[in-house]
Amino acid sequence: MGIANEGILNTYGLSFADIHPSSAEDLSLPEGALVLPANGSLVKSQEDQTVYLISQGQRYGFISANVFTSLAFKFSSVLVVTNPELQALPYTSNLENPASQHQDGTDISYRELFTGYTQAKDIPTLQ
Repeated sequence: MGIANEGILNTYGLSFADIHPSSAEDLSLPEGALVLPANGSLVKSQEDQTVYLISQGQRYGFISANVFTSLAFKFSSVLVVTNPELQALPYTSNLENPASQHQDGTDISYRELFTGYTQAKDIPTLQ
């Protein structure tokens, strides 16, 4: 699988430091597709400046900065991915309601509730 940048690994709670050299057996395997952002990721590309939330392998577009910030997200959490990575995720619908429930895979921690978005897997989510 191809990894275009460390930000993609971070969406899975990993970094390049977690990668080990490939063995001969690893190198004999067929090459797979690009690794795409994990559920709960906030992404955009240089070519498509719309910010999307990834949920269940699909992308949901925010219609405005007001909707984005009203749902407790921070623009500093947006990952810029390549356009092929972004376009590989099917577009499903827009996020239009600033009071809507968060999509599956989105973690808003108690500590981060008023300051934004986190993907920590060991922090309980709000229901």
